[in-house]
Amino acid sequence: MEKLNYRLEKYLEYERSKDIETLRMAYEKAKTALITEQTESAQKELFDAAEKYFTAFVQNYMDSVVRERNYDSVHTCVGTYLDSPVKRFAGEAALVKDWVSYVWEKCYAIMDDVKAGTRDFPTEESLIEELPKLDW
Repeated sequence: MEKLNYRLEKYLEYERSKDIETLRMAYEKAKTALITEQTESAQKELFDAAEKYFTAFVQNYMDSVVRERNYDSVHTCVGTYLDSPVKRFAGEAALVKDWVSYVWEKCYAIMDDVKAGTRDFPTEESLIEELPKLDW
């Protein structure tokens, strides 16, 4: 059973990475289109593609952080353990719940700044650096 769970987890990880890669490629394509076209519709397409890509990227990042503590994802950590009678699990779930809110708040603030033209699109590395860290 343990081997099956491991294989399932690896499969799901692979599927998530394919989705993120597809979104990354759409984002890169939209960046190229904006450079060549310089139209309002190309700019909108870029913002839409960037928002989808960075949203998936950040969600994957948060899920990878909680997997370090053997939770499947942010959703299962919070959804399963927030009301747990085991104080350790309930406490960790409460931390994750708050952390997720702060991460999305920062992520959307960054994207709003990009849309306003007050900053460039972040790289994946710089985006992670700017996001709040989870202090277990």
